[in-house]
Amino acid sequence: MRIAIVSAYFDESLDYFETTAAHWLARHNDVHVITSPFRSQTLTDANHSNLQAFPEGVDKSGDITVHRLPVSLRQGQRVIPQHVATTLRGLAPDLIIQIVPTQFFSLPATRYSRKTGTPVVVISGENRQQGPQVGLKLVLKKAYHQTVARYILRRTTTHADRVISTTPETAEFVKALSPRSDPEVIPLPFRAERYFPSESMRRAWRTRLGIPDDGCVSAFIGRVVQNKRIEDILQAWNSVSGNNKSHYLVISGLGADPYSQHVRSLAQGALNAHRIRLVDFLPNDDVNGLLNAVDMSIWPAVSVGIQQAMASGCLVLLPANSPGSFLLNGQAHDLGLLYNDNSDGARQGTSLTSAVIRGKTLMHPGLRRTRADLASALYSDSAIVPRLLPPTFQK
Repeated sequence: MRIAIVSAYFDESLDYFETTAAHWLARHNDVHVITSPFRSQTLTDANHSNLQAFPEGVDKSGDITVHRLPVSLRQGQRVIPQHVATTLRGLAPDLIIQIVPTQFFSLPATRYSRKTGTPVVVISGENRQQGPQVGLKLVLKKAYHQTVARYILRRTTTHADRVISTTPETAEFVKALSPRSDPEVIPLPFRAERYFPSESMRRAWRTRLGIPDDGCVSAFIGRVVQNKRIEDILQAWNSVSGNNKSHYLVISGLGADPYSQHVRSLAQGALNAHRIRLVDFLPNDDVNGLLNAVDMSIWPAVSVGIQQAMASGCLVLLPANSPGSFLLNGQAHDLGLLYNDNSDGARQGTSLTSAVIRGKTLMHPGLRRTRADLASALYSDSAIVPRLLPPTFQK
């Protein structure tokens, strides 16, 4: 089967739906990705502020054929492409998967599918934690959602054979802007060949970080940005660690930006600074090793990194009001703990400090392997990606 994935960005540095699905589907299908030559702006926090472009043209990424098309206009994250429909006509795919339908990039694929009757799956990952949170930029974001995004979502979702959202909050967002769509919630998957439990990685990374084998390690792993409130993580760890010489903290994802420098200063001035490890933003190939080295990870914002941490058997701590809190529902209850971060004004529920204390009691090695196996059954690419396909394409 020939599958065309249409996405404004296709960046191997990010394990988002477009990359994970493309690699998994390419095992048994002819997969083509139609995209732009630009890097995702998600990487600006990793000192990629110039958004260095990939070469335009056709290239291979493993078994995937990537078509990087010229762009007529790029404003912020929004990209208006050239030749999407022409490329689709040349490929004549059996199925189209459109990523982030509030992108202009997806509209030519919708027109093509309407004319040819090609089945379409639309995947949306919008959530309130993305983009500006305050000020004029927040006002402009809301205006965009109520006008341009509404138009794009209605055009794409009403014609789609399947509409998929990555969180319940995303599903509500899509439903509000495109009432005729009925999104199904399918969470972001992790790539099983990249994220898995490994004792050898755990030992190697603990040696690299100077952490003893019997140390209990809490961690933030991601991109250090202000809306993730790393200060709260430092404060909670300081409250718990006290004179416990076996409790360590890792903060990963630091850059050269002012907020990263602020976090460095806070960590270096902490009472137990000698048990805090500061790590720069890591390339993808190093993340699994670090996840294996730590025992519990704290995720103030929704991220595919949560599922990747679960894959290593690491206990995850999530805010109860986060768009990603649903990842601990049902069978997944044993994969982590929820805490109240007070960001919505609430004052009741488990605090982050209490969650860290509770998490320390769940560090038995056998539980780690059990969590990893459960995460694989629930959130691996093999468990998630087949669910994207319309019923007529499922085997």
